[in-house]
Amino acid sequence: LKFSAINPTSSYINYNARLNDDNMFLLGLSYRPTGTNQDVTPINGGLSQYGDILTSGDINNWTFSGAVEIYKNLFVGLNLNIITGNYDNTYNYNEEDVNNLFQDQIDPNDAGTTNFQLLHIDKHLNWDISGWDAKIGLLYQVNPMLRIGTTVQFPKIYSIKENYSDNFYSDFVNQPGFALDPYSDEVEYDIVTPYEFGFGLAANVKGLIFSAEGTLIDYSQSKFDDLNGFEDPAKTQSDLNRDIKDGLVAAVNYNLGLEYTIPDVGLRLRGGFFVQPSPYKDDPPEYDKKYITGGIGFLAEETIGIDLGYAYGWWDDFGDNYGTGLSRTLQKITSNNFILSAIYRF
Repeated sequence: LKFSAINPTSSYINYNARLNDDNMFLLGLSYRPTGTNQDVTPINGGLSQYGDILTSGDINNWTFSGAVEIYKNLFVGLNLNIITGNYDNTYNYNEEDVNNLFQDQIDPNDAGTTNFQLLHIDKHLNWDISGWDAKIGLLYQVNPMLRIGTTVQFPKIYSIKENYSDNFYSDFVNQPGFALDPYSDEVEYDIVTPYEFGFGLAANVKGLIFSAEGTLIDYSQSKFDDLNGFEDPAKTQSDLNRDIKDGLVAAVNYNLGLEYTIPDVGLRLRGGFFVQPSPYKDDPPEYDKKYITGGIGFLAEETIGIDLGYAYGWWDDFGDNYGTGLSRTLQKITSNNFILSAIYRF
């Protein structure tokens, strides 16, 4: 993600100076008038804000599954999933006085703060991820034409080993500027997701199968656990979990699908549509993830199956450089996923 724009009403410098952020003072971007306990700065809107965010990573799922018919036409199944992976985020942010709005001395007591030019921030975040989860399901074949089922996804537990570092410096015209000592921190914690409750049905009418499924997820029940090494005195584990409860809501994902099997060939044609509503409170429908899907499948001798699928998704998103709605990047995202799977029945 890359962004660049003039922000006429806000700046990272002014926002953090009002929070008495020591970094702004040490960079020569704010000062504290005699007899007060509040940092001030003449720098506000009108700066060019630009930067980029580079993210990468992977999640590996190793799933062990089993199912058995416990009563005539009633089946129970269990998945045990082992999770490994990593995530990496590099954030580069700049505020530059491209129109020379702030040429006067920022700090009246420091001539080295004359003619502000640039604030530069580098942040790097790396996660090492491990975890596990389990799902149980029931399937009942009501008659040859109708099946119904229900699932319970138990909370997923992700154990995170996090490494964080940042680097700040400021530039002034014809001045050496200021640089902070690089900062780094390591912290370990668990992320626990909520229960997920699903219900679905499939109806077969002359070879045309209609399926529907709904899944209830109360995202406000997510939480941080076993937080070790976190040094922010303003945010305890309880504070973080309170933020989750205040900002997230329950949502129902729903899936619709059609499948037709060509007789005597064993070729199955599939199409579908599903929606994953945004878990954030007060988000409009534009932020819901929506997908159209299609695929083909082949089952030989009722034993070996191969399936190829495609899913096209679209939704809106945004990110804040600081605060809420003060320096925001708006995104329109599309997603293309190809899925290949094979199955052997015995």
